[in-house]
Amino acid sequence: MHMDGTGLTRLSHRDNRDGYPACSPDGKKIAFYAYEDSTTWSINVMEIDGGNRTRLTNEAGARDAGPAWSSDGSSIAFTKGRNREYELWVMDADGGNQRRLADLEGFAPLWSPDGSQLAFSTYPQGEIFVANADGTSVRQLTENDEEDMWPSWSPDGARIVYMSGEEKHHQIWVMNVDGSGARRLTFNQYDDWRPRWSPDGSKIIFNSFRDDSVGLYVMNPDGTGERHVTPFSDYVMQVSWCSPAKQQ
Repeated sequence: MHMDGTGLTRLSHRDNRDGYPACSPDGKKIAFYAYEDSTTWSINVMEIDGGNRTRLTNEAGARDAGPAWSSDGSSIAFTKGRNREYELWVMDADGGNQRRLADLEGFAPLWSPDGSQLAFSTYPQGEIFVANADGTSVRQLTENDEEDMWPSWSPDGARIVYMSGEEKHHQIWVMNVDGSGARRLTFNQYDDWRPRWSPDGSKIIFNSFRDDSVGLYVMNPDGTGERHVTPFSDYVMQVSWCSPAKQQ
């Protein structure tokens, strides 16, 4: 859809769920997860108009989700879940060369703008880490009693926006890439989730659970100018910016 909520277009037409869309850096493709059954989820790609849907992962009993494109569009990182344990994997954009990143455990991986690092969350600890793209040099950025999850890099690579808080009352925070300078951006009585920085760095979009529904809201990077961008009552989650620029 457009940023004002118009132009809403359905891209997938299955009885089972599709989710966690991620637009490629050139804006031509979308990677996403598909719910095959209760034990198997797969990573798929399709054209930006919903055409040429292709399944990339096929491991029975594995829950593959949360795909993220590398900045050059050549690779896709994703989470592989088994029995409530979550591993970080990466593959070529066509599904080839699937491999686990070292022995990393976590979910929601997201590449840095220069493609050299990945930020990710841990479960159930709820902390945010950064590692080199090959899985080496792991650094912990958060350490507290809150659930810190869903990191997203600023386009200049200097900051990370993320979700933090207790169950049913998460808010949006931002910090420097070394974990310093953490600052709260939203002060709502609602549950704010899964922030994503816009490709041009001018906005942050996030989910908010309000009035028995989940909508999309955008704000400036300093937390000002918050506005609702989904003027309909359906649950709207797992957003991705689609633009012929670097995907965040």
